[in-house]
Amino acid sequence: MAGIAMGLTEAQTYLTVTLPQAFRIILPPLTSEFMNVIKNSSVALTSSAGAHRARAGDAGVQLQVFEAFTAATVIYLLTNLSSWC
Repeated sequence: MAGIAMGLTEAQTYLTVTLPQAFRIILPPLTSEFMNVIKNSSVALTSSAGAHRARAGDAGVQLQVFEAFTAATVIYLLTNLSSWC
């Protein structure tokens, strides 16, 4: 209301008054959630790797462990690095 009283349009009021306040409030929890996603994705990758290897062994598939883990690591790194940009 103060921005409108000063003669700003509604869009200018959002850009200069409301959004900076919202970013100041939301940035710390958003950063925390982002870090939780990074940490939890690495735990999920680690815990699911054994299950996938066991399932492949049950199916009689010859699994090349080094190549599979290398591919999973590359995919994990690309996913996490792309979220930083």
